Amino acid sequence: MAKKNGTIVTAEAKKTQKTRRRVYGAFAVLVAAAMLLAVLTACGGQTAATTTQAAATQAAATTAAATEAATTTTAAPVTTTTTAAATTTTTEAATTTTTEAATTQSAATLPAPAPAADGSWEKIQQAGVFVLGLDDEFPPMGFRDEQNEIVGFDVDMAKAAAEYLGVKVELKPVIWDTVLMSLNSGEIDCIWNGFSVTEDRKKEVSYSKSYINSDQIVVTLTGSDITTKAGLAGMTVGTQMGSSTLDALDTDPATRDSFGELREYATFTAAMMDLDNKRLDAVVIDSVAFYGDFNVKSPEAYAVLEENFGREEMAIGVRQADNTWRETLNGALDYLRSSGKAAEISIKWFGKDVVIV
Repeated sequence: MAKKNGTIVTAEAKKTQKTRRRVYGAFAVLVAAAMLLAVLTACGGQTAATTTQAAATQAAATTAAATEAATTTTAAPVTTTTTAAATTTTTEAATTTTTEAATTQSAATLPAPAPAADGSWEKIQQAGVFVLGLDDEFPPMGFRDEQNEIVGFDVDMAKAAAEYLGVKVELKPVIWDTVLMSLNSGEIDCIWNGFSVTEDRKKEVSYSKSYINSDQIVVTLTGSDITTKAGLAGMTVGTQMGSSTLDALDTDPATRDSFGELREYATFTAAMMDLDNKRLDAVVIDSVAFYGDFNVKSPEAYAVLEENFGREEMAIGVRQADNTWRETLNGALDYLRSSGKAAEISIKWFGKDVVIV
């Protein structure tokens, strides 16, 4: 520590003053050299120019060294850039997290999107009619009366549903064995004709609510020796081709395989006629078809085994893609039940309310 003119001068201050003098001196030399070089260059003095240039270079080096020394003293504490980077990174992370949280919260509060309408019901509304495929020889579900008009339980149900929905119904007889082809080709809009629900059919159609049950019963002529399913061994048994009765027989393969012969007919009516003529020993048939028609006409002519091949539900079949049409039909079935219309139709054809909606 030194004292100058009454002022205490520290070693650090003296060092700083010395550095400043060196910088100023070097700068003065550099300026002088530059001026001399300019003059000599203008006069063509190459040797002098070289010497002067070397001096200028040395002066520049001295200036650089001095500058570096001065900078080194204050550079270390400076961390502004590093601090700024850290601050920016933290802010961005916080902002991102907040945005993601807000997005998640917003999505959670949104209602689930409604399923897209397939247009199946709208298409029927525009046409003003739906085409119902049926077997017109399947009493009491759908058959022709003495005037050749198609009538029956399912026909009345469909007409009542159409009235409720504000459209008309067109009855289209089809070959029952190919009824699924008629539906999926677009020839008809639904199958509403004692259409039993089976696992195999579910692969090709979409079902409405079930609205009636039916047992797969065994019918013989009164006085027959066949009183149990075991008695069908070696016998000739008939049923309708393409019907769910064939699926019911598959649930009891031992009994089915015991038949002497299984004959398939286009309709249950044809099978019952062969039973009447004793060309068959028994017929496996839907109970709704038997009790709603054949038993009504000739109750004394037939006997029904206590054993059967199981109970099935009946429903309306539509194309698998026709979701809005199916749900519209479900709404119509609910209305027919709640309004009492379904019970009224059931009593007309079966003598009691058998609707299960």
